[in-house]
Amino acid sequence: MPKEGPEIPHVDKVAHFGYFFGGAGLLAGGLGIQRRVKTPSSSLWGVFLLVVIVVGVVIGRLDEYHQSFTPERTGNDTGDWLADILGAFGGAWVMLKAVLPALLLRVSKADEVCKNKIE
Repeated sequence: MPKEGPEIPHVDKVAHFGYFFGGAGLLAGGLGIQRRVKTPSSSLWGVFLLVVIVVGVVIGRLDEYHQSFTPERTGNDTGDWLADILGAFGGAWVMLKAVLPALLLRVSKADEVCKNKIE
């Protein structure tokens, strides 16, 4: 079946990066919310970043291996795997560095407001 539309070089790398960026961000956010990691200086911050990157590396590698058995797909593409790893790092970094601290600050402010209304 012919592809429709223009051929965009390396668009699959962008898709791999975006997919792993989102997944790693959600994983890092879930871990961070569970443990309420408020600042990047927390010792858990580095552990969560490392765990999320390792998970991204392993899942990315398994995905490439799986694609080698899928018809009309190419597998074991190092460029795709690198995009997966960079996406996992980027998503985890953004979540842990920017999104999570702001989110937890809002939660703690909301907790204070609720406590003040109860008292």
